[in-house]
Amino acid sequence: MSSIDSLDEYAYTLKILILGDSCVGKSNLVLRLCEDRFDEKLQFTIGLDFKSRVFNVNGDKVLAKIIDTAGQERFHSLTPSTYRNLDGVALVYSVMDTQSYCSVQKWMNQVTEHTDEDIPIVLIANVTDRKTDRMYFEVSAKTGKNVTHALQSLVNLAYLRRRRKEPTTTSRPTGVVKITADKRKKIKVKQCCK
Repeated sequence: MSSIDSLDEYAYTLKILILGDSCVGKSNLVLRLCEDRFDEKLQFTIGLDFKSRVFNVNGDKVLAKIIDTAGQERFHSLTPSTYRNLDGVALVYSVMDTQSYCSVQKWMNQVTEHTDEDIPIVLIANVTDRKTDRMYFEVSAKTGKNVTHALQSLVNLAYLRRRRKEPTTTSRPTGVVKITADKRKKIKVKQCCK
């Protein structure tokens, strides 16, 4: 019998849910946490996947049972029983996928709807190793850390966008351009607040 099989030796056994959009790296996050490995070719799994890890908290051995939703969120098939008796939730998004960040509020709403209001929740930004491709920057206005890098990246993207939209030199019209008045209809806008 392994040490994880004997629950008597743990001060607590905690149920922790890893939650977020599909393809944000939740399964590999759990794999790294519990088995200290990363699988580049990890396949989608259906159903809940459970792994365990022992933590030392204030001198006590604590067994964390990590629950990976393993693709269920793609089919909106998470049931209220998924949230039953949870001790903590990790909301995960990918810094490569802005939609996954926007979905955090949706996941947060589900957690608060189906769990105790004082449940601990952490937000995890995953895929931070791909620094050159991401649209997310941690900056400090106080120290100046990454401020120039973040804005330089934005300026680079804006520059490339403008260049793509600009007509090529061979297709630019030459000669006189006639400018006429714009005859678009004016739209009345109703005010909702005074």
